[in-house]
Amino acid sequence: IKHGQICFPFDAPFVFAEVNSDVVFYSRNPRDGTLEPVKVNSSHVGRMVVTKAPGQDTRRDITDQYKFPEGSPEERTVLEKAEEYGCQREKAILPEADVELDMPLIEVRVGDDFELKLEFNNKSGQARTGDVYVSGNVVYYTGVTSSEFLFKTPKVTLDPMKAEKKVIQVRSQDYMRKLVEQANLHFIATGKVKETGQIVTAMRVITLHNPKLSVQVSGLAKVSEEMFVTVEFTNPFKFNLEDVYVRVEGPGVMPPKYKHYSLILAGSSLTWTESFTPRREGPTKLMASLDCAALRQVYGQAQLTVKP
Repeated sequence: IKHGQICFPFDAPFVFAEVNSDVVFYSRNPRDGTLEPVKVNSSHVGRMVVTKAPGQDTRRDITDQYKFPEGSPEERTVLEKAEEYGCQREKAILPEADVELDMPLIEVRVGDDFELKLEFNNKSGQARTGDVYVSGNVVYYTGVTSSEFLFKTPKVTLDPMKAEKKVIQVRSQDYMRKLVEQANLHFIATGKVKETGQIVTAMRVITLHNPKLSVQVSGLAKVSEEMFVTVEFTNPFKFNLEDVYVRVEGPGVMPPKYKHYSLILAGSSLTWTESFTPRREGPTKLMASLDCAALRQVYGQAQLTVKP
């Protein structure tokens, strides 16, 4: 993969594409339907390849095992080698744009209202105006679109050699009811500069952060001695959570146990304490999870070392 030898069977071409692909934005001609490239982002895909570090709950960056540094001579040589094996790339030479558009990365918790910022930069000595289309979609972790929840059409006026910001208000009530498991929010902004006909575009994927469960262990951590685990959760949202299931378990120390809550009011908390008796010694964990229709993949854990 690292050296562009995609001639090998099975997943070699696919994995090479996972770490080296370009994102190409096209404009469709309304008369004949042909596509014309308007922007190529060569650094969006393959910025980091990570795996779990052995023996630790941390990640290990293994990007250098799959690709050479972005923009290096070695990377260019690898891409040329891949093309010899049939890899196809967009090679259009695009004119340098005098208006740039960017969407900065932001941190968003599930259930939050937030502001999506569009940053325009006019690098020309003349004023620029344009219409912009902003689309927000819920997408699966694979990038496949689930449903659209936002569509805005702001207008922008840029003074010569000046930057301008546009702010789009995103409401939780618009995206929460359309979320899917492991959901991300995908925003695409596209605009056309009236004076030059130039297409400007940018995209941003926002991963929603879930709240956490608090897991506390008490008692003497010894084999065949009773202990207790306490799971706590506070509903941080402005809406109630209904039909909630909480689960806790620990390999070798506690079989799976469940608790059902028909309703957790907005801003309220739950506390659940269960007893367990470790059956084997050594380091282990207790894992807790919370699941309901409005909130998925909420976890918490506690580490303990059981003595003989």
